[in-house]
Amino acid sequence: MGWRWRNSTNLGGGARTTMTSRGMGVSWGLAGFRIGRSPGGALWVSFSIPGTGISFFKKLSSRGSLAQHPLPPAAQQSQISHTSQPPQTSVNPLTANQKVLEEIKRSKP
Repeated sequence: MGWRWRNSTNLGGGARTTMTSRGMGVSWGLAGFRIGRSPGGALWVSFSIPGTGISFFKKLSSRGSLAQHPLPPAAQQSQISHTSQPPQTSVNPLTANQKVLEEIKRSKP
């Protein structure tokens, strides 16, 4: 375990900025709950019982989390070949209103 440094500034309305050796983070919350973004871009949430020192902290996402997880196979397939035919859909292009209008046009003399 090493030494850490931080300096927090309360901006009012539950907002706070925190300067650390890594940069500036921001957070918002009330007593017992806080959500924020670290200097590295990670999103986090914390819950605590005020006055007890008991707390829970969870990192929800990191800045590079989307690049670390591969696309699902269906998404990879659609990105690989742009020359292939688009997927066939069984949806009729005419909506119900368009069908009624087509019938009216046909019935007019």
